[in-house]
Amino acid sequence: MPQQWIDAHVHLFAARTTDKSAAPSLAATGTLHDVVTYDKVLKNNLPEGVVNVDFSGAKTSEHVIDALEDLKRSGIPARGIVKASVDQPETLDWLSRPDIMGVRFYAKDSVPDLTTEREKWHHLFNVLRHQGKHMLVYGLGDHLHGLIEQLPEDLPLLIDHLGMPHAENGYNDPHFRRLCQKMKHRDRTAGPVYFKGPGYRTSTVPEKALPFLQAIIGEFGEDRLLLGASDAPFFGPVSGVSPGNSGKMFAEVMDYPRVLAYLDALIAALAEHTGLDADDLSAKLCRNNAKQLYRF
Repeated sequence: MPQQWIDAHVHLFAARTTDKSAAPSLAATGTLHDVVTYDKVLKNNLPEGVVNVDFSGAKTSEHVIDALEDLKRSGIPARGIVKASVDQPETLDWLSRPDIMGVRFYAKDSVPDLTTEREKWHHLFNVLRHQGKHMLVYGLGDHLHGLIEQLPEDLPLLIDHLGMPHAENGYNDPHFRRLCQKMKHRDRTAGPVYFKGPGYRTSTVPEKALPFLQAIIGEFGEDRLLLGASDAPFFGPVSGVSPGNSGKMFAEVMDYPRVLAYLDALIAALAEHTGLDADDLSAKLCRNNAKQLYRF
């Protein structure tokens, strides 16, 4: 397991959050994935920082805020990412908090239209600029490209789940190659671009995710990749090239020990193929890059 790590992407909930219907439990425990469960399951592997990210199935980001308060009371350093919304007045209030580091956009099933309520979106982007916060984007293929094209280029951009490339195509995946080309230009001429894993949504076989990590490091450098992320509570169906896991849910094949073992295997393979030192890579990809971006 990584000797030191920051969980740069996790979904934690609180029993008092009103939207409890969208708060999945951990399959192994059957309990709500709250701070108490998180602390108990990880025990001696507790990260030195936690980034609680808006859960796509939740109606609002209230669960992010509630869990941040619980993390604070538990003495666990934490940051949060809330849903990108101009329709919920709480969003701007939440962005004024020093522990909220940005907003998350979604383009998995469709391309959001940011031309509607354009002035409200401009205001939200200006708030991000003035407070030094970033945009997190989660999407697939053309939907993801359509979203990014509408976002201001000067703001830092963090691409979730490596851009959701198709492992069966390797680096030749056309959407991933197009994404890298466009983001390389953006990174050089405008705001910085980062990619975040952990990578198992591309494939639960580390070697199948490896070509995409190599490409990101080759194009953007080691400082722009964040892998120390659990994405717990391991929600949704298994995706990507994952022999033996077809038709299963992630909660059946992933838990905290397995995701930490996955990261170890992924970084060891990356070190072998790049000639870089595995300990240095682990420190950067699982801790240091997230520590800098999220200001721990």
